[in-house]
Amino acid sequence: LLGDGRVLIAGAPSSPQSSVPAEIYDPATQSFSRTGSTSKAWPFHQAVLLNDGRVLIAGRGLVANGLVGDKIWWAMPTSEQLHSGLDGSADVFDPATDRFSATGPMAIIQQNATATALADGRVLLIGGSAWDPVRQAAAITDAVQIYDPTTESFTLAGRLPAPRMHHTAVLLDDGDVLVMGGTTVSTPGATMPMPLSDALLWEHETGEFVPAGSMTHRRAFFLATRLQDGSVLAIGHYPWLPGDEPLPVPDEQELQTTWSAEVFE
Repeated sequence: LLGDGRVLIAGAPSSPQSSVPAEIYDPATQSFSRTGSTSKAWPFHQAVLLNDGRVLIAGRGLVANGLVGDKIWWAMPTSEQLHSGLDGSADVFDPATDRFSATGPMAIIQQNATATALADGRVLLIGGSAWDPVRQAAAITDAVQIYDPTTESFTLAGRLPAPRMHHTAVLLDDGDVLVMGGTTVSTPGATMPMPLSDALLWEHETGEFVPAGSMTHRRAFFLATRLQDGSVLAIGHYPWLPGDEPLPVPDEQELQTTWSAEVFE
C-alpha cells in the first residue's frame, strides 16, 4: 500500500527473467495499469513501505514449478537451482516517478525473511532462509540485517537466538519489534522444521533479542498485526510444512490452532 492510496504489485511466481513489469492498482478508478519494471523477476521477495514513501523489494528466491494434469504443483528445486536462484539484489520503487532502481546489494542472501520498517526509517530483516555452503542447500537462518535508505546499504545486525522462518515481525508503539512463532530446525543437522510458540522482542535501543513470553499455540505461516491500542493480534496457523509428502493428517491441536487467534499485550 503506497502513501497516496494506490497499491503496488510486483514480482513473478515463475522462472527468473531479466525484469518483469509491475502494476499499480488505483482505488479511485478501480483499475490496474502497468508501471516500471523490476531489475529481476525472482518471486517470494519482501516488499516494505519506507518512511519516505518509496518501497524496498529484497530477498528474492526461486522455487521450481510444473503442471500435472490440471493441477499446478510446487517442487523443491535441486541444490544447483537453489544456489543460483537465491539472489542478493534489491530494488527501490519510487511512486513519484513510478520507476524502480537498484539498491543494496544485501549483506547476505536472505530469502523469506520478515521485513519491518522501523521508526527511524530503516528496515529490519529477520531470519528466513540462506544458502548453506557446507550442506550445499538452503537452510533456515538466524541472520539479521538492516537496510538504511539514506545510504542505500545493507549491514549485518546480529543474530537470532536460534534459526527461524515462517514467523511474523510487528513494529510496536515503543519502537521495538515483536517476533512470534515460525519454524526452526529441531536438532542440529536436521532438515525438517518444527513449529514454534515462543516470542522475542528486538530492542531498538540495543539491537538485542530478549524473550517475550510464549503464545498459547505453536504457529507458522500465520498473520499478525498491531491494533490501535498497541496490542498485537495473531491469527491462524498452516499445519503442513515444506517437505511434507504425502500431507499428514493434522492432529487435533493443529486443527484448533488453524482456526484460532490470540492477542499479545
